[in-house]
Amino acid sequence: MAKDGIAGVVVLYHPDDTVIENIKTYLWGLDVLFAVDNTEVQSPGFLKELEKLKKIVYIENKDNLGIAKALNQGVERSIKEGYSWVLTMDQDSSFTHEMFTRYLDEFHKLKGSGNIAILSPVQEKVEEAGRELVNPYEECLVVMTSGNLLNTSIFKSIGGFEEKLFIDEVDHDYCLKANLAGYKVIKLKTVLLNHKLGETQSVQKGGRSFTISTHSPRRMYYITRNNLYMWKKYKKACPGFIKERKNYFIHYNLKNILYYEDKKIPKLACVVKGFFDFMRGKYGRY
Repeated sequence: MAKDGIAGVVVLYHPDDTVIENIKTYLWGLDVLFAVDNTEVQSPGFLKELEKLKKIVYIENKDNLGIAKALNQGVERSIKEGYSWVLTMDQDSSFTHEMFTRYLDEFHKLKGSGNIAILSPVQEKVEEAGRELVNPYEECLVVMTSGNLLNTSIFKSIGGFEEKLFIDEVDHDYCLKANLAGYKVIKLKTVLLNHKLGETQSVQKGGRSFTISTHSPRRMYYITRNNLYMWKKYKKACPGFIKERKNYFIHYNLKNILYYEDKKIPKLACVVKGFFDFMRGKYGRY
């Protein structure tokens, strides 16, 4: 029998003390939170603090199995427990009390629609917050995974997250699968998720100072390999999206490495390795 409440999944990887505080910002609105831990050897201190929280079910992998595998573990446990909707969270994401309350209110208005695969908050400033909008909902092609409410029946129908990708493009692949199967991905324009978007680096060039996103060499391997996978898989079904992603990869990922970032040689080496592993069909962990 389906349960009326919401389950949650948070994926852990070498979490620090701030993760506990992040979890508290949304735990109160859930029936249960499955904390799926990809950390090889977890800190006893962190586990002690996690155990103090109610409604936590801890799943320890004792190895980094990738974001897709961890999400599937948590969602599948939620399905087994009878939940129709699951909140998926990164460990560095959080809500204010006001925003999560608003999110839950909007969820209860929309959850009866059978064709919604994902409800998503926004990760940028919400200028519409506190105002009545003619259309507070936006239908999207893709959204990032953190902060999403997933319909578990559709999750089962379209096959869950693609585990061979390990990390990077996992969210985009899931969203495109849902869209192409005839389901909707809805962004709630009045709900804000607080989310840390990776590492940044300050750059000075031509008398200008600006900030760029930066990635480790290993992360560039996954970005390269998985983007190539997405380009091949969706180039006919979603040509506009693929063109946009190609441009982003060339003008931001590669350009940033060549012109602005440190560790150019190891990063470019990982880009090349990602290309060749894609060509020979090697996926999973680096």
